[in-house]
Formats: sequence, C-alpha cells, structure tokens
Amino acid sequence: VNSVGVDLNTECTEEIDNDMQNLFSRVGAGANGSVTSFYEKKQEQENNMRATLIVIIAVAALFFTACGSMVNNSITARIRESKREIGTLRAVGANQKDINSSYLRQIFSILGWGTVSGFILFFVIYGLYYFIFISIGDTPDDVKITLIETLAGVALLFISCTINMVSKIRKEMKNSIVENIREL
Repeated sequence: VNSVGVDLNTECTEEIDNDMQNLFSRVGAGANGSVTSFYEKKQEQENNMRATLIVIIAVAALFFTACGSMVNNSITARIRESKREIGTLRAVGANQKDINSSYLRQIFSILGWGTVSGFILFFVIYGLYYFIFISIGDTPDDVKITLIETLAGVALLFISCTINMVSKIRKEMKNSIVENIREL
C-alpha cells in the first residue's frame, strides 16, 4: 500500500488532527514515508489566503490614501490660490453652495478622468497580456474585472474629497469679503 487515508464521520479539529498524526506516526515508524494531514494543509491554505487578503487590503488602502491626498491637495491649493475670486464671487452675491458646486465639478472631473484613464490602461494591458498568450499558443488565465468594487472605491474617494473641499470653503467663507478680495 502506497498511501492510507482516513475519513472522519465528524468535523476535524486541531486536537483530532494531532491525535491522528501521532497515531499514524507510531504505526508508520518502521516504514519509509511521511504523515501528511489534509486538515493541516487546509489550515495552511486558509492562513495564506488571510495573509494575502490583508496585503491586498493594505495596498488598496495605500493607493486610496495616496489618491485622496493628491486630489485633496490639488483642490486645497486651488481654493487657497482663489481667495480673491471667492471674495469677488461673494461680493456679487454667490453663496457657499454656488462656490461648492464649482469645486465639486472640478473634483468630479479629476476623478472621472482618472477613472477613465485607469480603465483604458487596464484594458490595454489586458489586451497585450491576452495577445501574448494567444501568440505563443497558450490559453490565458481569466481575469475578473471588479467594476463594482472599483467604482465603489471611486465613490468613497469622491465623498472624502468633497467633505474636505466643503470644510476648506467653509473656512474661507468665515473670512470677510474684503479679506478674501485682498488675498491675505
């Protein structure tokens, strides 16, 4: 017999797995071979999947934070540089809602172009990947496109940038119109 397998009529636990490995180690002590456990391999695979998931979440959070800070810094710089324009708009009757909508369109434009260019880049790279595999006569692995998750991330980024933008404009609106026009 080259291998022996045992099926349990109950769910395997770590204690049962250890008992079975000890039993088979004693039984097979005189034979050349090793005792392997499907339960142990399954636990190892689950641990590897958890570790991979944590790394993926960490990398996604890093990219999310980097993108958010770039957009927020860009909008904050635009607001800071536009103190005179904000004061002028306020002097002619614009309220905070009008100013917010102007900067909201800018955020939407930045994130929209970024999302569109990201998808275009993805499809170009995927097309090259597919073309290379087909040209060497191999079958490429299927790649799952996570459109909903990506768009949810963009929406979350849009919301966080909008909150930042509204707080910056509210801060500028606390200044008087004259202070805004003077561009302190």
